Amino acid sequence: MKNIQSIYKTKWFQVFSILMILSLAACRKYASEFEYHAINEISLRDTSVTAAISVKIGDTLRLNPQISQTELNEEANLEFLWTSYESGAAINAPISEISKQRNLKMPVGFPFALGKSYLINYKVTDKTTGISRFKQYTVTVVNDLVEGWIITEDGPDGADFSMLLPDGRVVHNLYSTINGPLKDKAIRTEMSSVAIDDGISPNRRKIYFMTENAATELDYLTLTKTYDYKSLFFSPPAVIKPTYMNWYSLAGGFIGSIINDGKLHISVTGGFPGSKKWAGQLVAPEVGLNYKLAPFVANGRSALTTPITNTSAQYYQELVYDQLNKRFFAGISPITALIALPANKSTLFDMNNVGMEMLHMDAGGMTYQYNMVMKDDLNDRYFMQIRTTYSIASPSLTLVKRKMDAPDIQNMTSVSTSFISQHMFYGAGNKVYRYEPSSNTTKLQHTFSGNEQVVQVRCVRPVGAAGFTIGVATWDGTQGKLYLFPIAMSGANVEGISEYSASYAGFKNIVDIQYKAR
Repeated sequence: MKNIQSIYKTKWFQVFSILMILSLAACRKYASEFEYHAINEISLRDTSVTAAISVKIGDTLRLNPQISQTELNEEANLEFLWTSYESGAAINAPISEISKQRNLKMPVGFPFALGKSYLINYKVTDKTTGISRFKQYTVTVVNDLVEGWIITEDGPDGADFSMLLPDGRVVHNLYSTINGPLKDKAIRTEMSSVAIDDGISPNRRKIYFMTENAATELDYLTLTKTYDYKSLFFSPPAVIKPTYMNWYSLAGGFIGSIINDGKLHISVTGGFPGSKKWAGQLVAPEVGLNYKLAPFVANGRSALTTPITNTSAQYYQELVYDQLNKRFFAGISPITALIALPANKSTLFDMNNVGMEMLHMDAGGMTYQYNMVMKDDLNDRYFMQIRTTYSIASPSLTLVKRKMDAPDIQNMTSVSTSFISQHMFYGAGNKVYRYEPSSNTTKLQHTFSGNEQVVQVRCVRPVGAAGFTIGVATWDGTQGKLYLFPIAMSGANVEGISEYSASYAGFKNIVDIQYKAR
């Protein structure tokens, strides 16, 4: 029996040994047919970036991450993708593809917004294996555009504006950089002098960018587009031709004025029934809608001047000038239509029958007074002054009418009143003059050389980094330039300007300059 068991054990051992030999032979065969290949592992790092990145509008964001591969030295097998989305946005927020290059070199602008943070993802994919690796950056767009000169330009690519910051840095093509291009002819940029609570936008100053056939309300801090022109109306006008947009404060709320295609539109906000939009065209007495307003508004609650202390004083909320019928119209709150002015409101000239063309109107240095330059049929220029306030004892609104004895005044291209005096500075040809209304005298202030022609003059309110400064823009047929002139002071008297303190070139045709205060 033992012999039989021994024979079986021997047989089984032999069979097992044969199977093991065959198995090892098969492994060698298959191993020779399927050789092992190591997978190319990718790793990403960026030793130059250790925290969130801060950038400014107009900067170029450059990211150059290091890429390591375990099996290859070249990068021809790799493809790259850069994407971004707003930090903290909803899970379904849009993701923007910004580059497919190995390194990122991207101008910071639209659609990136001032004051916001973004996550930028870098994806590297091995085209052979399809395996991807990722790296993420956090980028914050710093807002350094809270104060400075807004230079509105018109060029072959359309309307735009640039900005000169208090530190002397110029950010060109700012509107298009932040909001995208605008193929239209630039007109002007308007900013309210006080914060406006309209129940719609944040309670801060208003800024409007106007072109020949459109306008945009921008956020005052970030300069990003908040509303287009049509959305500001209950029912937008059939013809879009904005020439003036601004606001002023009124007891119990604020009044906004738009002059579109020569017609006045009013928006009254605050109190019952709450926030409103601009309404339709206001009808004028005697002429209905057959009027065409100059792009200026005199208001009775100008924040540029000292409040009235005489409790018996009354005021008109709006005074506008009709170029077609050559007369003033007024508005009294609540403004539902334009009205004619009573006869006792005029002494030096008839405000209901002026008979001249208005070339300019702006707020003077005195309380509720507005300075004007008018042209008669003989092409003579007149300095005229009105006020928006009156009293029973002094009902007239007309203050001055004087033919201007001023050189080059027929060639005037731009004029602006100093807020610290009654002087007016105007440009004509390549010269800047100072006109003194009280004495009807003029003094040459500066002459530009070469082909430079003065296209804009702007006296800045004495606030912010601009101080007592006058901005003058020129055009030489090739480029626009901006010059800053400090106003020389002697006690309380303005002595004028002489040499500019700084100049900046490289602009397109400048059509407006304004100072954006904090």
